[in-house]
Amino acid sequence: VTVLLPKPIQKIIGHISTDLIFCPSTDSGSFGSESLDSLLEYSSYADGIFLSGELSSNSETLIVLEKLVSNTTKPIIVTDDSIDLMLQLDVSLVNRNNMIYVGTLDKLQKLATKLKSPDPITSGIALSNLVEILIKLSLENKVSLVTIHESYVVIASDGRVSTTKIELDKNQDISRIVHHCVAWIIQNPDNKFEALSCAAITYQII
Repeated sequence: VTVLLPKPIQKIIGHISTDLIFCPSTDSGSFGSESLDSLLEYSSYADGIFLSGELSSNSETLIVLEKLVSNTTKPIIVTDDSIDLMLQLDVSLVNRNNMIYVGTLDKLQKLATKLKSPDPITSGIALSNLVEILIKLSLENKVSLVTIHESYVVIASDGRVSTTKIELDKNQDISRIVHHCVAWIIQNPDNKFEALSCAAITYQII
C-alpha cells in the first residue's frame, strides 16, 4: 500500500515508512496542482485508489481530483468528506462504473440528488423502501454503493442489492467497513457486487 499525503504532514509524522509519499501542497496544506504528476504516476500501476475523508474543498485540490478521476479506470473507493468533494465535479465523472461510494445515508441522499434520482432517501426510510430505491438507482447509474441502515449493511451495484445483518453495535460505524471494501474491490474489480457483499461480512469478524 502506498499512501500519498500533502507535504506539511511530513513535519508531524516524519519518515516513518518508505510507503509514504509526500506531495506538493497548497498554502493551506492540501494537495496542490504540483502533486498531480505523483498522483497519476502511482495510480497508473495501482490496483485501486482510496480517497479518504478530510480532503480540502479548495479549488486547486478540486482540479487535482478532477484530473485524477478523469485519467484512471482503476476502482476508486470514496468515503466521508471526499464524497462531498466528488459531488462538486461534473456528473459524468461522478457517475462512472469504477466509482464505489461508501457513506452514511445522508451522503447517499446527496449522491442520489446529483444523479437526479426522483426518489428521496431519508433517515427514517424503511429498509424495504431503501432497497427498492437502490435497485433502481444502481440499475440506472454506473456507481456502486455501500451504506448502513436499520442495523444492516446495504450494498447496491448494477441493479442488485444485498443486506447483511450487523451483529454488534460497534459495527454501525460506516468507517469500519470501508477498508474491507477497498481490500475486496482491488482483488475483484470486475465483481463489485460480490466483493462488497463479502466486505459486509468480513469487517464484522476480522
